[in-house]
Amino acid sequence: MKWPWSEQIVAVDLTWVEVCGKEGEVLEQLQSWKVELKREIERAVFASYLDKIYMIDAQPDAVPFISSPEKVWSFVKIQSVSPHYPDVHIIYVIPEWDVDLQHEWCIKGGRLVYVGQVLCYGADGYEDIVAGNYADGTESLIEKFSYVLERFV
Repeated sequence: MKWPWSEQIVAVDLTWVEVCGKEGEVLEQLQSWKVELKREIERAVFASYLDKIYMIDAQPDAVPFISSPEKVWSFVKIQSVSPHYPDVHIIYVIPEWDVDLQHEWCIKGGRLVYVGQVLCYGADGYEDIVAGNYADGTESLIEKFSYVLERFV
């Protein structure tokens, strides 16, 4: 399937999906996702990137340099999307700066619910996650850790 906002083709993964025959309808919803959701994803993923640099005290040769949230797309590989009826999408992603701890993004009803380490929860298991959820408190994380980029300039 085609990823919104790009020409990238992404695999559909039904491994953990309770197949009901309406998965195609769920996948169609991706094409109506708003640009605001794209911006939310970019900021949450960027917060994850800054946090990782901070946690491992990364030096410029250890991780790629991403100067701003909108530039994260060049440094993530979207592996697959799992459609869960009626409106949940779990996206599996490999960020270049953290290939060992890959990401899951959970979008429910066109709203970003979770960005973080792969948890393999059920479709409704992501909404109450706070710790390790970069979709929650994104702005404060970016503000707190943006100084770590100074070592890359």
